[in-house]
Amino acid sequence: EIIDAGTGAVTAVSTPSGTPANGSVTLSLGNNNTMKKTVLRVSGKASESSRELYREIYVRVVGPTDMESATATNEGLTKGSKVYVNIVMPQDLGRSLFPMTIFIEADDNSLSAVTEDISVEKGVSKFNGKNTFYFVKTLSYSDYYDNGYQTIAPFEFEFNKTVSTAPNIKIWDNENFFNVKDVTWE
Repeated sequence: EIIDAGTGAVTAVSTPSGTPANGSVTLSLGNNNTMKKTVLRVSGKASESSRELYREIYVRVVGPTDMESATATNEGLTKGSKVYVNIVMPQDLGRSLFPMTIFIEADDNSLSAVTEDISVEKGVSKFNGKNTFYFVKTLSYSDYYDNGYQTIAPFEFEFNKTVSTAPNIKIWDNENFFNVKDVTWE
């Protein structure tokens, strides 16, 4: 059964008698994609007795959220000057979100990567819906928690500009956990 922690409403989830459960339950967000805290009670009868055994699992279902920050700095307004894009994610992200793939797109393909372990993929632009290229980096949980330390690591990516202006940059992730973020220039 699923117990809504906000209202106490109970929804029964069961399988036909004699059919093993498939191991998954789908939970959806509350109205208007608001966060919904839920208690999932997994129960069954012990084979030797009629005692019911159960475990309550607390689940929080959330909609897309925002990154803490996404900023860019540059070393000048000339073509070829360095641009540094920094991403800070919220604290307390669960291990189940990782590995997480981050996409970085500059309008009009106005950046080229200097960071060595970043790849390039083609896809549909978040700016204009046309085909484009964006930069892709897969982050592990240990990357997020700064290799085991309990501090959130900021992620920095280095690029060269292919234009003489400050390009518009958008960042998003592969599972749409984060809203698409417009990078702020510092």
